[in-house]
Amino acid sequence: MGLNAAEIVDYLSDEGQLGPAEQSPWPAFEPNEGDLYLIDWRGLFGGERSEPIFQGIDDPELADAVGGAIGRGAPKEATGEADEVASRRPDVCAWYQPIHFHGLDWGIFIREDCLRSIAVDIARFVRPTGGYGGGPWSYLPELLRMAFASLFLHEAYHHKTEALAIRLHVAERSPRYRSYWSNVYEPLARPGAAGPLEEALANADSYLRLAEPAYRRFVRNDVFQATRRYLKWRFPLDPPGYRDAAKYLKRPPNDDAQFILRSQVQEAKVKPFRTPAQWRLAPNLNESLFGLSSDIWLVVPSGVLPSVPTFPLYRPVATRAIESALAREYGYARAKGGKGSHIKLKAADLPTLVLPGGRKDLSPPVLKSIAVALGFSDIGELLHGLGL
Repeated sequence: MGLNAAEIVDYLSDEGQLGPAEQSPWPAFEPNEGDLYLIDWRGLFGGERSEPIFQGIDDPELADAVGGAIGRGAPKEATGEADEVASRRPDVCAWYQPIHFHGLDWGIFIREDCLRSIAVDIARFVRPTGGYGGGPWSYLPELLRMAFASLFLHEAYHHKTEALAIRLHVAERSPRYRSYWSNVYEPLARPGAAGPLEEALANADSYLRLAEPAYRRFVRNDVFQATRRYLKWRFPLDPPGYRDAAKYLKRPPNDDAQFILRSQVQEAKVKPFRTPAQWRLAPNLNESLFGLSSDIWLVVPSGVLPSVPTFPLYRPVATRAIESALAREYGYARAKGGKGSHIKLKAADLPTLVLPGGRKDLSPPVLKSIAVALGFSDIGELLHGLGL
């Protein structure tokens, strides 16, 4: 079995680097915001050739909005449309919950309402040739894929930055991520400051990686190019830091900036001492720790059905119920080491689990992380195996 979040949470807990969530650089999901659906990646982007691919949804309202937007071009500032469209940006529409601050509650979160609106925003930049056969319905799945990918890839970059910090922590036996956040990211994100380099590179990474086959293979060229035109139009209107993405859409500027960020993480300084080019000798340090496609959550208003493929909702389970079931079925018992609001559970020959303590409703991301750690395929199988 490959690396999983439970192992990292256990390590960070032992190192005194776990939480609290209130110090996270980004917001956390609150249950009153709606329901959390786990994204069905293979359903959205396709898997094996024999598997069905997402063909859109029966949503006349969204189809009408797309039909009215196609080919309209960039929003006009005089009408107020530009501000409205520009407001749907990554810091508003999606976020990453770092493992350092959220433990097993980590993951990527995307707002459903933004996904739909950004699909319409991208449609404005489509330049259809000879009309669009099938009407606006034919564009819905591709626009939703591109809207989703543009947000996901931005947040995935934040995970890669945390992955870099964890690798440096293990190799150098010295914590990196939280000191980077408090000494570099947070000061640069304050009002009037230049903005974090990490956000500029996250935007740029989103723009560049859209061209990868995983995201582009079921998207027509006019929709792909429209997505890039939309991003290039929006970047200058983003907040400080984010708006600098335009500087890093080509190499070598992008590579040089990546190396500076690595030094910022390692040294916890806005202006690090290390010669950036030295990082060429240590490639791939900021690659993901594990596949992210199974840890993406769609925040959907209660009672609303998702616009893209997701897995079913699961009923909430309390920490006490999970702890009792783990003790009964697997022999887990509390151990020393849990700090703050977390409890540590250990069992012979099984992964150590560090859970949020005292919660009435453990979030789906926590349940998903437990399922992966114990070798279950999904949350439903975990709950069935625990007799819950």
